[in-house]
Amino acid sequence: QLMLNALQSGSDRMAMMALEPGLAHRMLQQLGHEIQRVTEAGHLPIILCSGRIRLPLKRLTERSMPNLVVLAYTEVPSDFKVHCEANISLSSEE
Repeated sequence: QLMLNALQSGSDRMAMMALEPGLAHRMLQQLGHEIQRVTEAGHLPIILCSGRIRLPLKRLTERSMPNLVVLAYTEVPSDFKVHCEANISLSSEE
């Protein structure tokens, strides 16, 4: 919800994430930690998220994690099995 609230107005294609810098940094740190853990367990890390935040989230992560795959739930075939290895949860109060 925090990320949806951080979306700036504009078309979905041009939407940008307007997160407070400290919050964005904490999110990227937590994400990096979870990606490393999932990778060390032998899995390919993929972020599944709402279609509204997929492109802004990819843009936010592409500089520090250029190979990270970010998909919207609707991009995953309904007959494809998905196993959640981690959840990233932040609040603006952290």
